[in-house]
Amino acid sequence: MCVSVHSGGYHAAASCLRGGGLDVRETYLFDALYSKIETFRDWVTSRKGASVHRRDKLVSFFADGTPTDANNSALRAQLDHAGVLTASELPGERASCRARSFRTPRPSSCARASIIPT
Repeated sequence: MCVSVHSGGYHAAASCLRGGGLDVRETYLFDALYSKIETFRDWVTSRKGASVHRRDKLVSFFADGTPTDANNSALRAQLDHAGVLTASELPGERASCRARSFRTPRPSSCARASIIPT
């Protein structure tokens, strides 16, 4: 299952990941990481070391200088500390990692992302 949310939808996404009885494998946040950082971190790290087909994927788009920018930076730092492979990317670049970040200069456009690929 894939969960995709925008803005305040982070709360519903976090609820699904925390124990909503759903086998969520991919989560996409569009300017939505306002809170619940620990829930997203725990979801990502819960399958750390699992086979490629059992891992989860998190993509979190955000814009420079926004509250979601700061929270994505905090999440990436926590994932890095937990040994989860993360990276920052500009749109269109590719990296082989479990978490990625994308950034754009305008808050109205999709920006950075933290990705945990399957």
